[in-house]
Amino acid sequence: MQKKILIIDDDRNIAKSLEEILAKEGYLVFSSDNWAEGLIKLQEVNPDLLLLDLVLPDHSGFKIAQEIKAIPEFVQLPIVAISLKREEVD
Repeated sequence: MQKKILIIDDDRNIAKSLEEILAKEGYLVFSSDNWAEGLIKLQEVNPDLLLLDLVLPDHSGFKIAQEIKAIPEFVQLPIVAISLKREEVD
């Protein structure tokens, strides 16, 4: 069974590049450019991994991660933060 990865990133170029790379490696890849749609896909797809942009137009990636971890079926879901932020505080 193929592993499923969900990408939530508002930068379509980054998401598309990640989709292509991961698909070539044999993963089923799904993506969304906002949290509202991402939440729907999260529940529909039930991914094995989430790649999450920390800065989205409709929500903070940090808050999204907290919200996801509060949903019992996603407590164990690995979340990898992706961001162009470079400040130490971030």
